[in-house]
Amino acid sequence: MAKERLSRLQKWILCRAVENLRKDKGRGRPFIYRDDIYLDFFKCPLKKHPHDRYPSKVAVTIARSLKRLEERSWIKYVHKQKEFFWLTDEGWEKANSLMLIKDINNKKSRE
Repeated sequence: MAKERLSRLQKWILCRAVENLRKDKGRGRPFIYRDDIYLDFFKCPLKKHPHDRYPSKVAVTIARSLKRLEERSWIKYVHKQKEFFWLTDEGWEKANSLMLIKDINNKKSRE
């Protein structure tokens, strides 16, 4: 089977969801809001009005990344408008393996 490749954004989404769970002291499931991706990954300014829109290129990039994660059954949308989602068990395993690799690489770079 071919190795599953993930974009930098997809890796970030999975890892950020687990980090959010840690901030929430381990209650519930790993989760993330779509706005977190705009604000923290792409550094887009916060919307001041509900009718404001984020840049369309960024919106398409996020939508495609989330769609691919959903196709792999790594995320599940909680809200009908797809603004909030959590990781499935498979997504949680993938995120933990990514974070382990990230920790190993950080230790190597310090040596």
